[in-house]
Amino acid sequence: MCIRDRLQPAPLDESSPSLVRDPNKCVLCGDCVRMCWEIQGIGAIDFTHRGHEVSVQPAFGKQLGDVECVNCGQCASVCPTGALTIKSEVDQVWDLLADPSETVIVQIAPAVRVGLGECLSLIHISLLGHERFSKFGLRIVAAFDTDPEKIGLWIHEKAVLSLDQLSDLAQRMSVHLGIITTPAEAAQAVADEMVKGGIQAIWNFAPVKLRVPENIIVHNEDLYSTLASLSWKLARRFNVPIQEKEAV
Repeated sequence: MCIRDRLQPAPLDESSPSLVRDPNKCVLCGDCVRMCWEIQGIGAIDFTHRGHEVSVQPAFGKQLGDVECVNCGQCASVCPTGALTIKSEVDQVWDLLADPSETVIVQIAPAVRVGLGECLSLIHISLLGHERFSKFGLRIVAAFDTDPEKIGLWIHEKAVLSLDQLSDLAQRMSVHLGIITTPAEAAQAVADEMVKGGIQAIWNFAPVKLRVPENIIVHNEDLYSTLASLSWKLARRFNVPIQEKEAV
């Protein structure tokens, strides 16, 4: 490759929903690579080629949106030259706000979800893959668990990380909303980690009352009461005798 070829500008990588990668600004400092590999444990980008052809890019020459990037944005936070930046959607938001025919809904994002327990397995899978959440500004960035067999898995393009990483990731990404779908006995420990990480609101699917500071917003989804109510209504429709118990 001659010097003239080397100076030809490389195209921007705008394939990621959250990041813009400009190879022309990269100085090969490696800060983004270390953040992605050593801190986040993802490895979506790395050094490629050798000698004067060395560069930092996703594996196999793919675009950032085509590899296992969790869109956490930590690579952009350590990039000193702006080769990796957060994708701005400010102009689109202003256009929507100025459009009288559009209804704009604001929701704090991103959010993390904790717990892949077997008792709530259908719920956690549904939440991770729920596409309509994004329409209300909710973007689930990662899931967390304590089971070594689940850590490292990818579910609906969301990485399952160790619970030990929750508070640190929440602080660095300014996450304000957490979702708990763990068994009851594990929920309080998870809530403590969320509070430690600066999370301000918790959507709790675990059948337990959480003990959190007064400034933390908690919404409890009582699935068992909902199921009992539905069963009772169904029994009445089919005239099934309902056994009532005395209150104690």
